[in-house]
Amino acid sequence: MMRIIYATIAGVLLATVADQARAGPTPAQLCQSATDMDSAKFVKCRLTAEAKNAQGTLTGQKFTIALQKCSTNLSVDFANAARKYGAGNCTTVPPSEFDAYLTQCSDDTADAADPAAGGTLPDVQAELETCNAGTAVAADVLSSKTFSSAAGLGVAGTMADRGAVALVPGTSDQAIAAGYHNGSGTCAGDANLVADNIIAGVTLFGVSGTAASGGGSVAAAPLRTGLAQCFDAAESIPCPGTGQDAELQKGVPQALTDNGDGTVTDAATGLTWEKMSDDGTIHDKDNTYTWLNAFAVKIAALNAEGGFAGHTDWRLPNIRELHSIVNFGDADPAVANLFHRQCTPNCTVLACSCTSSTTYGWSSTTYTDWEQSAWCVDFYDGYISANGKGGNLVVRAVRGGS
Repeated sequence: MMRIIYATIAGVLLATVADQARAGPTPAQLCQSATDMDSAKFVKCRLTAEAKNAQGTLTGQKFTIALQKCSTNLSVDFANAARKYGAGNCTTVPPSEFDAYLTQCSDDTADAADPAAGGTLPDVQAELETCNAGTAVAADVLSSKTFSSAAGLGVAGTMADRGAVALVPGTSDQAIAAGYHNGSGTCAGDANLVADNIIAGVTLFGVSGTAASGGGSVAAAPLRTGLAQCFDAAESIPCPGTGQDAELQKGVPQALTDNGDGTVTDAATGLTWEKMSDDGTIHDKDNTYTWLNAFAVKIAALNAEGGFAGHTDWRLPNIRELHSIVNFGDADPAVANLFHRQCTPNCTVLACSCTSSTTYGWSSTTYTDWEQSAWCVDFYDGYISANGKGGNLVVRAVRGGS
């Protein structure tokens, strides 16, 4: 603040000297010009001393002596001007009065900047400290903008402006360029990215597929058998190098989900199966039907009055569909856990899942070499055979597929 005061006074004095010089100097004017210059030198001397004092390089007694030297030099300069131009032509004031005037100006300015004293001048120092408290660096600010912080005032930013960035999903990760993104960019979406359009066992961008491969009710690639052990002519052996089914694990694995409503869905085939119970209801594992009654009684009942589990499109599975639930890694019964677990007397399809291993299950596929029979599956071991349509076999309903 003192620098502003001194610079203002010096400017006024110099302007006065310049105005008088243009009028044609008289001895009085020359003396006035000289004393004005001397006053400016005094102001500069004081400013230099106080600046060093503020920096801590000129303090205590040395600072006092420096100020006294400024005053002494002013007195000497005023006396020299009086001798040169005549005392009657020079009007000067004692350095002490000049010091008092400057001190009063400083005090008045300090009061004006002090809110406690009723001052209204802005606290420039506090604002500067606030600005310097910033932690931004050039890389944090757009290249077309400037900022002020501890890094300096009016520093130019260097962050690249990427504008609107659009991404299109691909087969590999894409790097997102560093820089500013204005928020209007997009990542391309596709309404076809739904589970029904993705093959079971495949996950795309977080969406797990449920469709049967090839679009059929049974996967175009055969299902895995479920066998996990390799054998020689009689005993279990290590699998590596045998080339056996259990080593290679070819095919699509079952992807079973208990839907909690008495049904199980296999995402690998797209089929939803009726669970069987042991409670004497229509779902009981021990209920048997002739082939014709499988359609006329069991399937008809499941599709009546709003349908089983909320669906009315239940049907008798064909032989390939029925055989798709066989798990050759199990026996008695040869099905996966979700088709036979917690099967206890009186359990319902909401609490258990049962499969009879003592009775074959009907398919909807007729045996063409003897039209009076149809294909069926023995769920004790997964064996497929044909049985006369008048026989009584188990019926497990299915829905879905294509």
